[in-house]
Amino acid sequence: MLERVSLRVEKIQKNFLWGRDSLEKKSHLVQWDIAYKEKFDRGLSIRKLSILNKALLEKWLWRFASKNESLWKRVIVKKYEEVEGG
Repeated sequence: MLERVSLRVEKIQKNFLWGRDSLEKKSHLVQWDIAYKEKFDRGLSIRKLSILNKALLEKWLWRFASKNESLWKRVIVKKYEEVEGG
């Protein structure tokens, strides 16, 4: 996901959480730092999309590197393989 997309989605999350729309602004009912905290730590457990996206990409890369015979890896390799001389 592009960084600007994740920032836009996070802005939409904040606006929803704080009850803000395009016509009026309301007072914040909760600080954004508290929204990111885990529930057991008295937070709302909202995930930061940029961190979640990076973690999922790294997980995908790990699986790609470690699973040699999986169907999805063969499809990706075949689709993006380099042509000799090019």
